[in-house]
Amino acid sequence: MKTLLRARNPGFKRCSLLAVIAICFLFIFMRADSASQRRSTRYEEDLLFSSGNSTYAYFQRKVKELHDNKPFFSLENMLPSWMLSTHTAREKRVLLNWDKSSGFDQCAMLIKGLYNDPNWDNMAITIDHDNATINDEVFQMSAERVRLYNHCFLQNSYDINEMFEKYRMYYTSPHDYQRRMFPFLRKVTAMDGYYIYPTITNLRTGEVQTGPIADMSYQEFNSNFIAHWKNEAKGRGIVVTASVNDCRFLRSQFFVWKELGNTYPIQVVTKGKEMPPELIAKIKEYATEADQEVYIVDLQNVLDPNYAEKYIENFHNKWYAAMFNTFEEAILVDADVVSYVHPDEYFESSDFKKTGLKLWRDRDIPDIHVHIYCLNMAPYFLPSKEEHRTLGTTLKYRLEEESLKDAGTSEADGLHKFFFEKSGSIVDSGLVVFNKKKKLHSLIISEFFHTDAKFKPCTYGDKEIFMLGAYSAGVDYSLDPEAAVIIGPIRESTNKKFNSICSAQMGHTNGRGKLLWSNGGLQVCKNPNFAKDDFEKDVKFMSNNYGTLEDTEKYYKSNLSIDGFISPNVPNLKFQQQPACHHYMYCVHLPVDGEDMGELVRFDQEQRERVNKISNPMNYRARKQFGRRAVLTVMVIFVLLYLSSSSSSPKAGNHVSDKDAVDDPFRMHYEFGLYPASTFSPFSYINTRIMKLKEEKDDPKKAGKKTRTESEEDKILLNWNKGSRFDQCRLLVKGFYTDEKWNNMNLVYAWSSKDYMEKTAQFAGECMRIYNYCFFEGDVNPRELFKKLDLQATDAYDFQKRMFFFLKNVTQEDSDYLYPTIKNVRTGEVVSKPKTKQSPQEFNSNFFANWRKIASGRGIVLSAKPDDIDMLRQQLSVWKELGNKYPIQVVHKGGELTRDNEISLKQFAEETDQNIYIVDAGPVLDKNFADEHITKFHNKWVGVLFNTFEEYIMVDADTVPFISAEDFFESENFKKSGMRMWRDRTLTNRHIREHCPDLALKLEPSLEEHRILGTTLRFKLLDPDLKQEKTSEERAFNQMRTNLALHHVDSGLVVINKKEKLHSLLLSEFFQNHALFRRCSYGDKELFWYAAFSANTDYVIEPEDAATIGKLEYSEKDRRYSICAIQMAHTDSNDQLLWTNTGLRNCKIPEVAKKDFDENPKMMTEKYGSLEVMKISYHAPLQIDGYLIPDPEEHEWQQTHVCADYTYCGFVDELNIGYSKAKVHEFSDEEKKRLNKISKIWNNADVNKERNRIGV
Repeated sequence: MKTLLRARNPGFKRCSLLAVIAICFLFIFMRADSASQRRSTRYEEDLLFSSGNSTYAYFQRKVKELHDNKPFFSLENMLPSWMLSTHTAREKRVLLNWDKSSGFDQCAMLIKGLYNDPNWDNMAITIDHDNATINDEVFQMSAERVRLYNHCFLQNSYDINEMFEKYRMYYTSPHDYQRRMFPFLRKVTAMDGYYIYPTITNLRTGEVQTGPIADMSYQEFNSNFIAHWKNEAKGRGIVVTASVNDCRFLRSQFFVWKELGNTYPIQVVTKGKEMPPELIAKIKEYATEADQEVYIVDLQNVLDPNYAEKYIENFHNKWYAAMFNTFEEAILVDADVVSYVHPDEYFESSDFKKTGLKLWRDRDIPDIHVHIYCLNMAPYFLPSKEEHRTLGTTLKYRLEEESLKDAGTSEADGLHKFFFEKSGSIVDSGLVVFNKKKKLHSLIISEFFHTDAKFKPCTYGDKEIFMLGAYSAGVDYSLDPEAAVIIGPIRESTNKKFNSICSAQMGHTNGRGKLLWSNGGLQVCKNPNFAKDDFEKDVKFMSNNYGTLEDTEKYYKSNLSIDGFISPNVPNLKFQQQPACHHYMYCVHLPVDGEDMGELVRFDQEQRERVNKISNPMNYRARKQFGRRAVLTVMVIFVLLYLSSSSSSPKAGNHVSDKDAVDDPFRMHYEFGLYPASTFSPFSYINTRIMKLKEEKDDPKKAGKKTRTESEEDKILLNWNKGSRFDQCRLLVKGFYTDEKWNNMNLVYAWSSKDYMEKTAQFAGECMRIYNYCFFEGDVNPRELFKKLDLQATDAYDFQKRMFFFLKNVTQEDSDYLYPTIKNVRTGEVVSKPKTKQSPQEFNSNFFANWRKIASGRGIVLSAKPDDIDMLRQQLSVWKELGNKYPIQVVHKGGELTRDNEISLKQFAEETDQNIYIVDAGPVLDKNFADEHITKFHNKWVGVLFNTFEEYIMVDADTVPFISAEDFFESENFKKSGMRMWRDRTLTNRHIREHCPDLALKLEPSLEEHRILGTTLRFKLLDPDLKQEKTSEERAFNQMRTNLALHHVDSGLVVINKKEKLHSLLLSEFFQNHALFRRCSYGDKELFWYAAFSANTDYVIEPEDAATIGKLEYSEKDRRYSICAIQMAHTDSNDQLLWTNTGLRNCKIPEVAKKDFDENPKMMTEKYGSLEVMKISYHAPLQIDGYLIPDPEEHEWQQTHVCADYTYCGFVDELNIGYSKAKVHEFSDEEKKRLNKISKIWNNADVNKERNRIGV
């Protein structure tokens, strides 16, 4: 035994010594703080914690886990690397020794942390997640991921393949990481045998480059394309992104660069498939004439085709031109920009050399505001606490008002204007100078911000996003301190007190009187064809200022004379927008003695000659008749869009002839922006046949032998304008059957193809406009029409069922009328067929046209489910108080109202002396459809469509009127329009889904419909004028499209003329069923006006914003008025209260009092004192002192937890009354008495009052 112990003794001693050393180190280690858990800094105090899905949150959690188990892991951490048995232990060591770990290891751990969320993908920015917090976190994470990518692969150039291999990320790959990181890139794998690389064509030599300069394999280059693309950048150059319509400016711009002595190459960047060979040939011609070295950079092989088609359009193209030109230093210019200095003046400027990104300011226009929800996103531009602690990410400025003010730089001032002054006009991005190697990640972040579903409406195009992307990327940039100026001819007023300049051009100077560049071209109006439209919209202004239309057209086409510029000192002196040049024209009138109002700079003779010499090449296209040359190109591109003159509209006033189109290919008339009709559209059928006839006319050999019917139809088509409506409708209806299986039931299904669903939305509008044209307005008899059609196995009944899929299917054999069952609850009288001389077959074959004809009288309509019946007693009592004598119809889909419900309604009718009818639409509706699809909000359309009145007030069960039904019917807006609606609360934090603005364009007619029927809607959704929101209706569309606003109309009460609006109401029903479109409205609300617009019928949305009514309170401390209530009320311009929704109790569901109290005990105790008092308050009648409408730009509506979150508070600062959109009105004592009497009547009529009494 002793021998054995001696033999083991040396090893035993070594192990003991090692154990003692390890314990000592462990003790020391446990006392020390890990460097990975950094002490908090001043900078991070106001930073937000990251999303739980962030890689930095994952990193911090892992570090915490390790520290929580430190005694176990610390010994392992001290062992040499050769003793570590797994890569997991190595990762632990990196985490516990973060500051001492290599950058490679740090990056590997953070990249690996991304996959803690297995579904992470920056594609998430394109989706509206219907949750503000998720939207904000997705926005923040997109930027933090780009900053991480920049840190690892652009600044440090770590080998991504080595990283993924060393850290055993076998569950993914560099290609997968790239796909998720940059969703706009073409998706490749390690197996693909081609380069992600643009096709670069030298137009002068014809040389084409399709691969990298670097000697790399496909797999190596593609696996980290962005980093390798950055390394490919070299040299200086000019980059242009131009749409097909903008190409008219390229010749002029090339000649300007020639005049300035430019020798740098110019790259025209296109996303692919945009420029046909004919147009590229034209650009080559322009480049040769101007002796400029021009390249076409086609990104088709770089970009994901689906992403490019869906997201890269309009301003978005600019980011891809910025990212994917080949230069290291680039001047990015819009096609209509004019430079007055050589490119070297931009490249060699001290600001650019210092920062690598030079921006210029926009016009200072205080009236252009950013929405409040955009400003609330400010914290998400910053790194999270975890990112700051982990990588030390620190941005140059804190987004604090005083901090930005104190910084004293133009860049800080720009951020202050955006985030605190809500300015939407800070940057003019017509010309931007940048170093791509230094700013590539900044451009990527900018593109992500511009694509982000929530943030993209926050700026007009790309402008401010250059600044915001650079800020969030943490890179230096320069924002020129000089505000934009107005350039042009200087005019002196007749009294010699003012010097004025009026022009559409915005100029930028060096601050010492030198003009650097301007945008808007150098014709008086960059699109002279605006003249006619401007004249039609404001004849008086245009005549007074420009004379006749011919004079205006001539003036618009003339060269801009530049005498100097005016720099107004805003707000002392403002830019004044004019109606001329489609409102692109501005004027500044500077008082001669107004030193504090701005600066006038008159160019000397030499400067004038230099600037106006440049103006001549910019307008070269006019002298060389560019318009005529471009026509040939555009006609090739758009030949399929133009029909022969024989297919022009019968409404000549709405039609633009082919001659007009040829003379003016860039005319901004109604057609531009319209989508082509779908292949299954009747208008495609008509168009195709007309085109074929035209070919046959040019080449009779193509005609072939035709049947008698075909010959007869050909005559109708060739003389479309002169044809009868019957003949036109015969061919339009025939067009439906080009698809033998056509059926509007297709609207209901969620198809896998989004494109197909968008086309069905367009088709729905076409259907109702055709139906209205033929069977409502045209009074065409469908039975007679089908007798003239050579169609097999179909008839008027088949057509009706396919068109109106929700109707009961009837045939020639049915002898019962398609008609609802109508019962007078007081007398018991039942009517189940119409008063008509028509047979059931005649009536049924054209049900809606006949239903429309027999509509008569005025009345009130409710669509109520059984649970709502008891509430009707309260509304009926109010109607009685208001002296109502009109009949009231309660409409349901059938099988819903019980015998007990009828008994209750009869009792209520007798108590309130109201004439009530129950309209059972069951006999009219397809039962299977009704059971499956007509639920919740959908029931309202049953009431809207199947009441018997000509004019009616559609009300919800909890609506309370304060004026008589007669007053609603006799209002001027209803009599003028036939449909009157009221605005909803302006809630800037509630948004529609991202697909809705584009889908809304499908409300407009197709190009073919416009040309065949002359369909021209009330306004164009892409018209720049829409942004001026001249009417409440335009405001709704503009807010929906630009700000993704969800709430516009409160449909609790709508006044409708059914004879005038039936086609619009039927279209609303179509949209309610449409699987994609119904997601663009909260319930039925917005579908009323979407459909009215698309149906091309008048409607009114009252301009007054929704108010809240109740107890008016005033805070002496804040000098602020407030009302908190669940009610949304509606007033008129005379401060009269018209109606409200949600009843007239403090809480419409008082039984939630205990639940509210339990969930928010502190708040409820402070407000009510006790649960018992709270219950009493919830049950109490609403006290009406006045109404309040907040200005959302000053105070958002504040939703509270009172009454199950249904309560909203509105606030108005006393000092802002009269100076903002906010409004406060206290009713007179007499009016209070009247209104509170109605409140008392409504509350006393509660059927459940006794049951709901406190304590019972």
